[in-house]
Amino acid sequence: MLNFERIVIETTGLADPVPIAYTILADPILQNHFRLGRIVTTVDAVNGMATLAGHPESIKQVAVADRLILTKTELCESATVEALIAKLRRLNGSAPIVRAEASGLDPEMLVGEDMLGAKTGSGEAAKWLAADDANILDL
Repeated sequence: MLNFERIVIETTGLADPVPIAYTILADPILQNHFRLGRIVTTVDAVNGMATLAGHPESIKQVAVADRLILTKTELCESATVEALIAKLRRLNGSAPIVRAEASGLDPEMLVGEDMLGAKTGSGEAAKWLAADDANILDL
């Protein structure tokens, strides 16, 4: 029998992450086998503002993330990137924003200590699961 240390669920595109996270956190059977580790959201710097304006799912992805990865920054003017970062900060002031670069990303930053780890407890996950969608979408 294989024992996995980690399972990554990748929801390509504009998927609402809350139902998946809630299922892992609330289902009694899954609670015995899994824990929610981290929610990482990538944001395309070229299309990010338009995506946030046109797709409520993208706002939710940013709002619930505990890591935001900004991609394609080398293809944008610095003013565009800074405006997007300001928008991301309004939507989620606590998640670190990391620029993806050709040199790569630190895997420890992506999948290291869990949001439910010893330092943070379960409060962080419970906080965003209880967030009012209407408030998130107004930002």
